[in-house]
Amino acid sequence: MPDGMEPAERSGPRRPPAPPARADRLLNLTVALALSAVILHRLSLPVADVDIWHEMALAREIVTTGHVPAHDSFAYTPTLPVVVHHEWGAGMIAYAASRLGGAAGVLILRLALIAGLCWVCWLAATRRGATMSLLRFAAIVAVLLADVGFATVRAQQYSFLCAAFLLLWLDRDRTGDRRWVWLWLPLTVLWANVHAGVTFGVGLLAAHTAEQWLRRRPVGHLVGMGAAMVGLMAVNPWGWHYYSYLWRATTMPRPLVTEWAPLLEAADPARLALFVASLLVAGWTVWRTGWRRFEGLLVLLLTAAAALDSYRLVCFYAIAWFVYVPPVLEAELRQRPGGRALLESYSPRDRMQFVVWGSVAVLFVGLAAGQQPWRLRVPGTPLVGEWLPVYPVGAVDYLAEHGYHGNVLTCFEWAAYVSWRLSPAVKVSFDSRYEVAYPPGALERDKAIYAAAPGWPQLLLEYGTTAAIVQRDQPLAAALPGPTGWRRVYRDEVFEVWAPVGTPGLPPGEVIHRARDGVFPGG
Repeated sequence: MPDGMEPAERSGPRRPPAPPARADRLLNLTVALALSAVILHRLSLPVADVDIWHEMALAREIVTTGHVPAHDSFAYTPTLPVVVHHEWGAGMIAYAASRLGGAAGVLILRLALIAGLCWVCWLAATRRGATMSLLRFAAIVAVLLADVGFATVRAQQYSFLCAAFLLLWLDRDRTGDRRWVWLWLPLTVLWANVHAGVTFGVGLLAAHTAEQWLRRRPVGHLVGMGAAMVGLMAVNPWGWHYYSYLWRATTMPRPLVTEWAPLLEAADPARLALFVASLLVAGWTVWRTGWRRFEGLLVLLLTAAAALDSYRLVCFYAIAWFVYVPPVLEAELRQRPGGRALLESYSPRDRMQFVVWGSVAVLFVGLAAGQQPWRLRVPGTPLVGEWLPVYPVGAVDYLAEHGYHGNVLTCFEWAAYVSWRLSPAVKVSFDSRYEVAYPPGALERDKAIYAAAPGWPQLLLEYGTTAAIVQRDQPLAAALPGPTGWRRVYRDEVFEVWAPVGTPGLPPGEVIHRARDGVFPGG
């Protein structure tokens, strides 16, 4: 052996030196930009959600009257004796954002909710040991699963953020840290006043409690927390009526609302395949590691069962899957040569990493820019996509310009927009508050009228309807000239307005306009 040779040199070639921290940070930044672009494209389509209108209309009424009403003031058809509008807090936030910043204020609110959710989920997953090596792929899976629940701005997004915080703090509980309790109690009150998804939070806590009991860990404080959460739900403007609302909302069937249908019925084939693939990955991980090493298994199973039961809840599964599966899966992969190779391929030394993720960033920035995320749209035509809401902008403008007062037949999908623009002068027949304000059968009745089902003229006039807004492709548009004696007073390419002959305030002739998009907030 030559003099001066070090032992390491005798054993063969040395490993390449560790890449500098600066290169690691540059690659992480590139991937973070790519994932941000994907999120911006998939989660932030700037179209006003159907529910934001009735939330802001209620908030405006609260500000005007100085109190939260217990009874409905927007519909002329029968409503529930006590209307528990569980999204009233979300409406106050959206109304404040619109008053302070207009459309830009609401867009900023949407981005803040999305960014907050992403940050908490990332923090929860990395705290459990996941790294960018696997999270770069897991994040895309989670985003593609969750993007169905991110309209602008939907109250359910507050539930997503609160659920993510709960998963983060439950992980602290597993380590014996109980300080999170003092943060969670006031957050429970906030959650209950922005969205009734707080009930799902109780379910998450119950699943965690059961798992801790199975692992023979202390659960007394968790049982107390669950009781406190249920009790704190009564801290709202309606008090104990909140519980009766929750019971009705969680037990009533919703066969005519697609988003509440089971996942197998409502999801498109691509999303369903992705959901199944994510379940297979989770199942393989549990099988290889054993359930004892998979902390949070019952929480994950609960969210998966909820997603299968209702398409609307798949977002909660995506959050739980991202937080719980990648850390355990990564630990398992590091024990296998092929898995280690995959994880170690994420390296600044591999220039293709920069090329691939840089290309992803450029591609999705371009796609997101094509959606004009800086512009909050109120579509008045279906040209932006048939699955997006279309609002009767021109029809509402027509009624507003003539100072119309009366009871207007409206459809589930866009009636809240009519309330926002024309209340209190105009009252609607039905809107997307559904179980919040209306008794069972109200949606079926409204759809029967628009479908021109047998007996529709009697249903139309039963509660004193004085005008109707109708989409031109709905059967009612063709049936109205018959038995009612009404005339068409307005039409564009998408919507029509019908009213009795001689309706005060409306001109005798028919007004024809081109359909147009609205301007947010427009009220």
